[in-house]
Amino acid sequence: MLNWYETRTLAALEPRYVSTVDSGNLAVSLITVAQALRDARNAPTVSADLWRGLEDNIDLLAQAVGSVDLEATSTAGAIIATMRETADRVSDDEPEWIWGIDDLISADLPRLREQIGLMAASVVEADIGTLRDIQAWLERLDHHLSSMRRDLRTFSPWQEILANHPSDCAEIAGKVTDLMAGGSISTTGARAAQAISILDAFKEASAPDASRQWVDDVLAAIEEGQAASRELHDRLDGLARRANSGAHAMDFSLLLDAGSRLFHIGYNVSADRIDPHHYDLLASEARLASFFAIAKGDVDPSHWFHLGRPITKQDAGLALVSWNGSMFEYLMPNIFLHSDPGTLLGMSDRTAISIQVAFGKSHNIPWGISESSFASMGQDRVYRYHAFGVPALGLQRGLGRDLVVSPYATALALTIRPALATSNLRLLAKLQLIGRYGFYEAADFTPERVPTDERFAIVRSYMAHHHGMSLAALGNALCDNMLVRWFHADPYIRTVDLLLNERIPWELPPEIARVEVREPQAEPEGAIPGLHNWSPDRRHEEHAWQILGNGRLSTRIRTDGAGGLSWNEHALTRIDPANGDAGFWIYLRDLEEGDLWSATGGPFPQSDEPPEVVFHAHQVEFHQRAHGLSVTTMVNVANSDDLEIRRVTLVNEEDRPRTIEVTGYAQVVLAPAQDAARHPAFSKLFVGAEALPGGDGLLFTRRPRNPAERPPVLLSRVIGDEEGITLLGLEADRRAFIGRHGCVTHPASMGEELLAGALGWTLDPICAIRAKVVLPPHGRRELAFVTITAGSRQSAIDVADRYTTLPSLDWAVSDAATAAAREMHGLGLQPHLVPQAQALLSHVLTARTNPAPAGSRPFRRGDLWALGISGDHPILVLRAGTAEQTNLLRFLLAAHRLGHRRGMIVDLVIAHEGTAGYIEPVRERLLEILREAGAQDRLGTHGGIHLVGIGSSDVERTALLEQAARLILEEDGGTLADQLARRDQPPHPGPPFTPVEANAPPSPTAPVRRPAAR
Repeated sequence: MLNWYETRTLAALEPRYVSTVDSGNLAVSLITVAQALRDARNAPTVSADLWRGLEDNIDLLAQAVGSVDLEATSTAGAIIATMRETADRVSDDEPEWIWGIDDLISADLPRLREQIGLMAASVVEADIGTLRDIQAWLERLDHHLSSMRRDLRTFSPWQEILANHPSDCAEIAGKVTDLMAGGSISTTGARAAQAISILDAFKEASAPDASRQWVDDVLAAIEEGQAASRELHDRLDGLARRANSGAHAMDFSLLLDAGSRLFHIGYNVSADRIDPHHYDLLASEARLASFFAIAKGDVDPSHWFHLGRPITKQDAGLALVSWNGSMFEYLMPNIFLHSDPGTLLGMSDRTAISIQVAFGKSHNIPWGISESSFASMGQDRVYRYHAFGVPALGLQRGLGRDLVVSPYATALALTIRPALATSNLRLLAKLQLIGRYGFYEAADFTPERVPTDERFAIVRSYMAHHHGMSLAALGNALCDNMLVRWFHADPYIRTVDLLLNERIPWELPPEIARVEVREPQAEPEGAIPGLHNWSPDRRHEEHAWQILGNGRLSTRIRTDGAGGLSWNEHALTRIDPANGDAGFWIYLRDLEEGDLWSATGGPFPQSDEPPEVVFHAHQVEFHQRAHGLSVTTMVNVANSDDLEIRRVTLVNEEDRPRTIEVTGYAQVVLAPAQDAARHPAFSKLFVGAEALPGGDGLLFTRRPRNPAERPPVLLSRVIGDEEGITLLGLEADRRAFIGRHGCVTHPASMGEELLAGALGWTLDPICAIRAKVVLPPHGRRELAFVTITAGSRQSAIDVADRYTTLPSLDWAVSDAATAAAREMHGLGLQPHLVPQAQALLSHVLTARTNPAPAGSRPFRRGDLWALGISGDHPILVLRAGTAEQTNLLRFLLAAHRLGHRRGMIVDLVIAHEGTAGYIEPVRERLLEILREAGAQDRLGTHGGIHLVGIGSSDVERTALLEQAARLILEEDGGTLADQLARRDQPPHPGPPFTPVEANAPPSPTAPVRRPAAR
């Protein structure tokens, strides 16, 4: 089942995502509901528990009425007291139930409504809130009574008839009443048969006509009630089977990583990719999914023992360590799972509560920190959400920075530490954290977010998920762990109950203690610095590159427009940094004058006045003025959806109308980049094109090589102003576009008004879309070439449907700018460092490796394997020396992560002094820097970070890295700009060499002047 749906239409929301933990929670809930329905099937249709609930409702109403000091209050209170006495009197006498309910509904309830109406007429403004509470409880009381009467008349319709018996039927009425009292749906059948037998015998014993009629009415009522009970029984049984089938229909094996034997976080259906991260800790909410998947047989039980079990030992005892250190991770699974204090999980749960209590006391706040909303709102005026926890329980760094207390976290502890939890809930209520619908979401004690002269900020919202967990925990606390009993009653679950009985490993040492000091935020809330644009540095007339992306889709753009698109390690369009012909070209042609030029400069030879290029963190701008036309092209990649936007603005600078033909062109690949580079001609044979239903774009698909392969889908279309723009055709065949022996600088089709329109499975696929733009004198027109990629055809079309107008693209560009600023801030790249990071990536993209010096041994790529480097990606080497200076290293770590997010995979090699040994102080210093930067997870990975020790005798290792690296930087070699500038120096030209003929006679030379003799 997908994670998010529109509740009004049940349409799946983007991104369509299958979550491991949420699917597990749903499956476990369905199993529990199935068993609860089976229990309800065997329970009385109308039980005495309903009277206990009625009494609670009356007491709550009395409490609300008593809080208002009015004349009518005493009368209303007396009526409520009478209703309470009636409920007490008849609750244990089932034959009197129907009459007691009738008295309450017909006599007491109308009088109570009248008195409350008088109270409402005279209430002061300060008591309006209390009056709302009174009205709410009065409505609940009415609903409760009406439901009880409906159920009695539906399932026990004989009660009223038996109570109104003829005088000669008193004895038989008593017998039948005793037989039909109580009992479940399944047992009343036998009792009803006995009652029917007694009534039939009485009827045959020459009873009077009135008595016989009464007997017939009783028999009919019994049959009616039995039919209703059977129908309810069948419905409950059907729902139980349906819930059980829904849980067992889920297949969790898809989400399991067979290599690590851990569950992936989930599967993104829209992007058609598995989440690369895993749930790897036992102290996690995901253990419910693991437990059920094992019980169901989808995964092997060994998966349970591959979940990490880091422990911490505190004064309170031993506890497993979780990622966030939140109550949710420890206690949410206990809504369904046994938590025996003598087991590892049970001890961990109880110790976690004690640690939370101690953390609260140390900060003079209530305890109960978990993931929740906090006192900060986004632009949509919705509270932001974050996973909070305590440092002693969580592996994540920075847990001590926020102090956000969630009432639901305390409610989850009710079954484990009921007295402690009740006391904390009372404290939260005293702090005014209760609203009309229960406890508010949270109390934020974080100083940066607390209003002036206040102790905390109340997060005034109600989250259905958190309220649902609170109600479930309350149900367990009040009803003897009913949800736990129901879940463990399932036969599949009982087979793996032993997994929860893991012993407490007192003999193990604790994890290294983490002492976390709460640090003030470097930036105030919402004060992320804005980014500025910059002009690319083009030394020696070489082109610079800019890389844009959202973590999935990335585009590489050169200062003349060359480049290409990639998505999840697949090349979408042709990418070749060494070939200026590869790119998404936008041709412009004046239909009257015949002039042909490009919006970005390429692929034509560089002109005397090339376009002005401006780089931003989220876009690239091209500004060009030629042939009486001002053209601005902006290239962006959206943040939330996988689409690239190339927006072209045309401004007529002349006094006459102009008709401009605009053609977008790119070569389509849709294959892993390395495969396409190895066999480009063969790879092109399996790409097909079709026109979109509206005829304004093309959709490309690729034939998979095997059933397991899922190549991406590419959709390209043009969007423009409503007036002045006409579509002139589509083209998917490169030969038809450029002509035989043609080239992209002089395409044959640019001499024709309409494109040929070749679609289908061509030998050399391209995407070409042409539109005609009519510009009035000094007029302005806009159009955009939008390229969308997805994992399936329908997903691509769904995304395209959301971006059909230029204003919709405005929102995407604005969101991309905001996301870029947030991303750079998160990476630690200040605004002045962003251009340097992009310049570094540009150098690594275009640089070439160094040839082996004359006389030295050339190395092969396989020689890098001994260092843990594959050689599949560009290599950037930093000579870190003794790691005393680390400024450049910290910058490179941020730039390396930025490159990964932009789809540019680079192996960052940190060469340091010292060789491998038992103690490596330089390496330890570097590892600490990686931990501080959050980059330790990239250490030794494919396209990651590699620490290489260089000793005095490691001459070959040094030579190997020098030959393999595209760029070598030194920590003490000056600023990055200076080092890149030295790298950019052109080679020194040698002396001119003029060849001569082999047999040419020597030419006479002037005599050498000699000094005169003295």
